[in-house]
Amino acid sequence: MKILSKEEIEAHKYHTISGGIKGAIAGFVVAGALWKFAPMRYPKFQPKRWPWSIKTAFWISPPTLLTAICAEEASNKFDNMIYGSGRESTDALEAHRKWKELSLQQKVVEGLSNNKYKIIVGAWAASMYGSWVYVDKD
Repeated sequence: MKILSKEEIEAHKYHTISGGIKGAIAGFVVAGALWKFAPMRYPKFQPKRWPWSIKTAFWISPPTLLTAICAEEASNKFDNMIYGSGRESTDALEAHRKWKELSLQQKVVEGLSNNKYKIIVGAWAASMYGSWVYVDKD
């Protein structure tokens, strides 16, 4: 059994919480998409007519489920990254140490540069959807 350092515990906590937050966001997106688009496809599905308790369960269930799943997967991925074989394990702690030392502005720039293609594709998809909604008004 390995005794963990404070740095390893902190890095594990960071990865697990970030995975949970991503899962919660994905869960709210799923719940919102179901709320908006399911009545269009299935006219008898009218969540706006439900009592508040069922609406609450509808909005809370997907984020709760995906938060738990994504946090667990992030934890497992971190364990494999740190305690797996090869040089990856020392690099992971070094990367976390460097990330922790960055200022907020540097973290934002780093995050944007690491995810630039996701941002570009997301902006393109949002503009296509916005254009479709605008054109489809007639």
